[in-house]
Amino acid sequence: MEMADRDEKPGGIYVAAIVLALMAVFELLSIAFSVATLFLARHALAPAIPAVRVALAVVHLLMLAFVFWCFWTVVGLFRIRPWARHSIIAIGVLNFLFFASLSAGLVWLRGNPFVAAIDARPNPSMPFSAGVLMLGLAAFYALLAFVGLWWIIYFNLSRVRSTFSGGPGFDTLKSGD
Repeated sequence: MEMADRDEKPGGIYVAAIVLALMAVFELLSIAFSVATLFLARHALAPAIPAVRVALAVVHLLMLAFVFWCFWTVVGLFRIRPWARHSIIAIGVLNFLFFASLSAGLVWLRGNPFVAAIDARPNPSMPFSAGVLMLGLAAFYALLAFVGLWWIIYFNLSRVRSTFSGGPGFDTLKSGD
């Protein structure tokens, strides 16, 4: 019965959960690398000013909390919990706003006179100019922004909403689980 019930669920839910899990794993690795580079390296990049170190630690803790929220949402999506649909929509909004801002900022920065000056005298050891690298990063960030937009739209479709409204765990959520 469980397998037949699972076959009727939209497959995009599980694809979205896997994509979110992969993004969360990448973010977790990024946090670990950043902490190692900023705090643990012999010649740390972060200045030895206590206020700067505290601010960086707080930012990393907030990023870690976001990663745990993403992993918790992945678990909820695989279990078809009603709160997981709302959670991934919220994550999708944050994802879209963050990466769309990065993408737009890089496109805007591409027109900066400083970048134009760098492009005017290219470094022969670099295969691409700074402007091309910025546009490539902007395209990558735009792709990540569209992932967030996909989550927002997909999890608001009527079929997906109905899957979560009657999915397993809905009754246990009401009873206090």
